[in-house]
Amino acid sequence: MTGAKYAAFISYSHKDEAVARWLHRRLESYAIPTGAAPGYGRKGLFGRRIGRVFRDREELPAGYPLSDKINEALAQSDALIVLCSPDAARSEYVNKEILEFQRLGKGGRIFPVIVGGEDHEIFPPALSETREILEADMRPGKDGRDHAALKLLAGLMGLDPYELTRREQRAQRRRLALAGAGMAVFAGLAVAAGWGFYQSAENARQARSTLHRFFVVSGERALADGDLLLAARYALAGHQLSPENAREYEVLLARAYEALGDHRVIDVQEEWVDSVAVSPDGRRIVSGGFDGTVRQWDAATGRQIGAPITVHGGRLKAVAFLADARIVLDGEDGTVRLWDAATGRQIGMLPIGEGHRFAVSSDGRRIVSEGGDGAFRLWDTTTGRQIGAPLVGHDGTTFALAVSPDGRRIVSGDEGGTLRLWDAATGRQVGEPLVGHEDGVSAVAFSPDGRRIVSAGGDQTLRLWDAGTDRQVGAPMIGHALGARSVAFLPDGRIVSGDGDGTLAIWNAATGRQMRAIPTAHDDGVLSVAASPDGRRIVSGGLDGTVRLWDAATGRQIGAPLTGHGGWVSSVAVSPDGRRIVSGGIDRTLRMWDAATGRQIGAPLSGHDNRGVLCVAVLPDGRIVSGGVDGTLTLWDAATRRQTGTPLTGHEGGVSSVAVSPDGQSIVSGGLDGTVRLWGTATGRQVGAPLVGHEVGVSAVAFSPDGRRIVSSDERGNLRLWDTATGRQIGAPLTGHVGAVLSVAVSPDGRRIVSGGEDGTVRQWDVSRRVAPWETMAAAVCQTMLGQRGRTFSRAEIDADPLLFAEWSDPDRDVCARVPGVPPLPARPNGGGRP
Repeated sequence: MTGAKYAAFISYSHKDEAVARWLHRRLESYAIPTGAAPGYGRKGLFGRRIGRVFRDREELPAGYPLSDKINEALAQSDALIVLCSPDAARSEYVNKEILEFQRLGKGGRIFPVIVGGEDHEIFPPALSETREILEADMRPGKDGRDHAALKLLAGLMGLDPYELTRREQRAQRRRLALAGAGMAVFAGLAVAAGWGFYQSAENARQARSTLHRFFVVSGERALADGDLLLAARYALAGHQLSPENAREYEVLLARAYEALGDHRVIDVQEEWVDSVAVSPDGRRIVSGGFDGTVRQWDAATGRQIGAPITVHGGRLKAVAFLADARIVLDGEDGTVRLWDAATGRQIGMLPIGEGHRFAVSSDGRRIVSEGGDGAFRLWDTTTGRQIGAPLVGHDGTTFALAVSPDGRRIVSGDEGGTLRLWDAATGRQVGEPLVGHEDGVSAVAFSPDGRRIVSAGGDQTLRLWDAGTDRQVGAPMIGHALGARSVAFLPDGRIVSGDGDGTLAIWNAATGRQMRAIPTAHDDGVLSVAASPDGRRIVSGGLDGTVRLWDAATGRQIGAPLTGHGGWVSSVAVSPDGRRIVSGGIDRTLRMWDAATGRQIGAPLSGHDNRGVLCVAVLPDGRIVSGGVDGTLTLWDAATRRQTGTPLTGHEGGVSSVAVSPDGQSIVSGGLDGTVRLWGTATGRQVGAPLVGHEVGVSAVAFSPDGRRIVSSDERGNLRLWDTATGRQIGAPLTGHVGAVLSVAVSPDGRRIVSGGEDGTVRQWDVSRRVAPWETMAAAVCQTMLGQRGRTFSRAEIDADPLLFAEWSDPDRDVCARVPGVPPLPARPNGGGRP
């Protein structure tokens, strides 16, 4: 590589952003094997890398010239990577970047990467005549993602792809050997981080602790990539390896556990599960697999019902339930057979032909099949005869079929990741194709009411679609390591799916976490809420300048509003004994109120350079802490009404919110600078680094009852949960308010958050998964989410990760071995590692 600032510039249509984001990470993190292209790349802390890769995230309107930033980045890039797809071919933006790179005289350093579509429709005009002969092809059945990335890397470095592959294998072994040699490599990392040389036994222990924290980094990377089960395994393994860092692994597991929702694994067939179906009453699940057996399961308990039914001589490709409790089975011998679910006996057979796929209408009277030619045929289950002419439309092989509950529509999915809806009566396509999967669609199903479609793809996602609008509903559901091969709806709306590793998973299809919303009685927005120590009353302050009391059980207002402030009531708090209420206002005063009579106690307190009080809180010892527009926090003696000590400084803007930990040892503050900060009440000093994540001003903060977590909210309507010991965020932000969230509180059990916003509503949020005890989370993840097959790292994963190779080299070692209440894994007969 030359002295260019960037090793490469990625040009892409923003509909291909997910692929671009993955490729960006893959290129920048790749370790160049020793001896491969010695003049290429840069030496850094973690070995030799190709260098920085530029990936723009802005789209320009049609007809606009490239921005100065883009032109500068193109000029400073050694190579141009073009992600080729139908969308990229239509993008004027992508075409202009190619033309500009060619104008700079670097046309020989353009590398196409095919991400989807057919050859005749994927290349931008500027590339179609001058592209490199050797292209990396990510499409199904071609190079695949990883090998395409390796071909691209070889091209960037001027190497033969096969030579690079051989060098990569040798380099991997060297890295593993270095990782297993001891702590020297990671001690070097610690040196680079400023920890110094580790000579003593205590320093060696600290170095080992630092090493194990890299498991947290690996787990967070898995979370970012959407691999929640892998993140959970890193958390469980790290918890075993490094008990001194247990809190960090607990936070990591909480994030994965909360994101997994109701994901559940049932260990079933010895080999691949090719198809699953649900009985009409929702009480049974039937699965069929590569081992040629059919098994029935209790949908409530996950236990197998009866013995397996051995049917076709080989692989069982598909199963389905009929309304009269018959089971339809599809095998490799070219027949579809009907079985009695109760007795397990065959009661019929339809000779439809080899190589087909099929689906059954809910009344059991129709079967739709596809024979590998992209066309569908309808059959009568009573007569075994074909109905009407074939349905034609897909360009390639169709992998999945389903019939709507009313029998009027058919949905199909093909190898290119496209779904199509069909009218079963006329054979015509309904609406536009459903596009979103990055790999072939392996299974589809209609919801019980016919209004939703769920699809499973080779891109390891499940996706929900609105059958009426042809649009995707919510974000993809991620969890299957090898990609779901079969999927079905339960009557209550849950989804069951089967994986390529012999497991079933049960999912909650709901996407929202908000419990409910109730209106408030303030004439304007709610700025602050607080709860009495017994949890029976809620105090609120609003833009209307009043303080109000509410019955927490009924939601009704108690008594008349408390008035006196000359403007907004920006903050309210209740004393530990519940007898006093403290409020702070934009009128630059703090006021105390008798909670029983509603009368003001004494004269107002004033301070903060007379610039306005934004927040107040009461310490267990009776002191009051307030935050002001001037960016400081001030402590007050409630008895003498005087300021104690010097103001606490650190925020670069106004202190908008403040709260006190239950033990009174800590204060948390939120600022308009977007940071959350912890302070020691005894020392008056900031504890640790600021908690950073909010992109705008923090509007409210609160402690959990046990003091282990902080909840904060901001001006864009987001709430975030933090771990006080590690400073790490737990889970994704909570969203739902329209506008700023101006007040937050936590329920006495710590499982719910209450928030009030400028939209005039109070909302409750269930965070029970995020705050569950470690033992509860770990047991649930081990027993229902990972299953027996998911409780170890595979040999391939260990070989690919030097950390695992050095610290967790046994592929039979159970990440759940020390979790209370979780039975050990059964011994493997051959004693070998898992595949």
